[in-house]
Amino acid sequence: SGKFFVDQHVPNVLVLPPTTGLGGHEFVKSGKVVLQDKSSCFSALCLIHGNSSPIVDGDYLDACAAPGNKTSHLAALLASTMEGENGNTGSSSNSNKKKRKGGKKKRV
Repeated sequence: SGKFFVDQHVPNVLVLPPTTGLGGHEFVKSGKVVLQDKSSCFSALCLIHGNSSPIVDGDYLDACAAPGNKTSHLAALLASTMEGENGNTGSSSNSNKKKRKGGKKKRV
């Protein structure tokens, strides 16, 4: 039906109908948008917001299989959370720009 909405459980996630077919869209091809199942978004969300206050310091190790969507989601949530704590606003952070190479985030 072409309708979408912001997910009620995972911040910064848009829910689209399963028949949307965005695989060939320029934003997906360039890495600006990542298509991901909702269930795979919970690991990053729980790592950062699973405590009473967001955990933004420390090291995170992704020991899951490729392609790295969970790691990219974790990096985006960390950047967003840290910007909120520091009072910074804007469409993107310098740290996020540095992580990009050829439209894809560098794999750790």
